[in-house]
Amino acid sequence: MALDTVCLRSPALAAEVAGTIEGKLDSIQRISNSTGEVFWYLTTKTLKGSHDSNISVKLVGTDAGRALRVEASIHKFLLGQNVYGNPEGFQERCGELVDRVAAELEVSLPAAGCWQTLRVDWAFAFDLGGADLVGAFFRGMRGCTFPRRKVNRYHFESFHIPGKVTTLKAYHKGPELRANGAALRKSLPPDVSRKLQELADQRLRVEVGIRSARLGRFSKCGRKSLPLVRDLVDSDFEKVYEQEVDRLLRERHEVESKIVRTHEAVAQRLKEKFGGRLCDVLYGFWARLSTQGEDGTRVDVARSTFYRRRKQLEGAGVSWKGTDVVDDRSVVDAFDGLTLKRTDPRRCTETVADALALMQPAKCASTGCVTA
Repeated sequence: MALDTVCLRSPALAAEVAGTIEGKLDSIQRISNSTGEVFWYLTTKTLKGSHDSNISVKLVGTDAGRALRVEASIHKFLLGQNVYGNPEGFQERCGELVDRVAAELEVSLPAAGCWQTLRVDWAFAFDLGGADLVGAFFRGMRGCTFPRRKVNRYHFESFHIPGKVTTLKAYHKGPELRANGAALRKSLPPDVSRKLQELADQRLRVEVGIRSARLGRFSKCGRKSLPLVRDLVDSDFEKVYEQEVDRLLRERHEVESKIVRTHEAVAQRLKEKFGGRLCDVLYGFWARLSTQGEDGTRVDVARSTFYRRRKQLEGAGVSWKGTDVVDDRSVVDAFDGLTLKRTDPRRCTETVADALALMQPAKCASTGCVTA
């Protein structure tokens, strides 16, 4: 998958259009009973998009007048689920979303290209081959850190790294679908539901949320202005995604030699790169990183020494995540060749058309159509 949640804001609307929309939304306000003063006033509603996915719409005030804010998962808007399929083409998908909102509200809205972009979530899914291998990935990442941010871990199923400019999260899709997909499963024929769950069980999903502070760098009118939909293309989001993944993995995949992580391969690589006493020192440092993680290792290692040795390991193509010394359950294959990028051989590459074909039996079951 690629595009997921987007949040857009329209140009200022004509007064009559804003009034028509307001009449179709729900109003929420806070009023002082003693004085009758209105402290705040909000108009909002959740529309039903394609496949009953939720589209949040809200009238908001701007310096130029009232505007419409729209937020939705593009993936669920198109397919009703975000397990299978890769919606791409940011400008085209935003156009479909705005057209759907205009149809639901029965108004004419500005073309999607001139809407401001407030948030975009870009995600890739990776088929690791089994639930145990996805679990091995999270066990291998249990000691990971992220520069100047807290890593929130949830068992061996997910982690979330919040931030003001970007956010990053990874999770095992199988447990998430079991916990939150009851309504979806009920709407599907049993065979389609089982297939979707089987796919989810072996998938790792990695998502980077790009907030307005980061999107401003793509604006044609300076960083203080939000970019318009027409200013953005998929490669912009993928670039940010890869930068964040690189900060997480700290593995230089552009090094000429293959990344190594098993104790024998690491020892050989360090011997080739450094030799002598430094080889022994770095191997001991790698072993500590593998068993204690970065936070545990830096406790009694001088700051300058910690970062110098870590940089030396990175430069040598040595990883301390998913090693064979973490625990006896760690499966090295879960990390072998895994880059979490578009070029990763395990990235799920099915198209929207493929996903629609998978879901076709569900559509036929609900409409009573007959297939050959």
